[in-house]
Amino acid sequence: MQRPSSIDWCSSGCETLVHGRNSGKRGERTILVKILSSLLFTLLLGSNILVFGQETDQAEPDASVLDAIAQRESQYLDGLLRRNFEELASVLADTYVNTSPFGPVRNKVEFLEALKADTSRISEMTETEKQTQVYGDTAIVMVKFVVHGTDEGEAFEFDGRAVDIWAKLNGEWLCVAVTVSQTQ
Repeated sequence: MQRPSSIDWCSSGCETLVHGRNSGKRGERTILVKILSSLLFTLLLGSNILVFGQETDQAEPDASVLDAIAQRESQYLDGLLRRNFEELASVLADTYVNTSPFGPVRNKVEFLEALKADTSRISEMTETEKQTQVYGDTAIVMVKFVVHGTDEGEAFEFDGRAVDIWAKLNGEWLCVAVTVSQTQ
């Protein structure tokens, strides 16, 4: 008798498991499938417990790190509000990427050029639900915000969420990416 291929074995074993047949070689295959499934489940569960354990064991970030990131966030916002492009450029990494809620993805130069050409003016920005998570030399800032301003004399309001990613590069915290989405 010819030995079945692994595909045949799986089909036979799975069919046996599904249909409840448990006789002869098929019964042995069913037991083997159950044992292998149990082992795989145990390994996966064990690895998830280790990962979850590592996540919950992280130490709270040093207050000076949180302060440094908050200061850089403030400079970023100040640059936007006051249209201070030099200040804004100073907090952006050369590899900065901005994803707009309207679709465009821009690098640092493209982002600054788009801001310079933009006719809208921000008069006020209110932030809520701000959270900062630090992972070594990387920080993620998530925030909900409302922007009030004008565009060519017309008032506007924009509600959104942003995810700002900061990295400590050459001893300095720089913004490497921002993604903004519109909320209602």
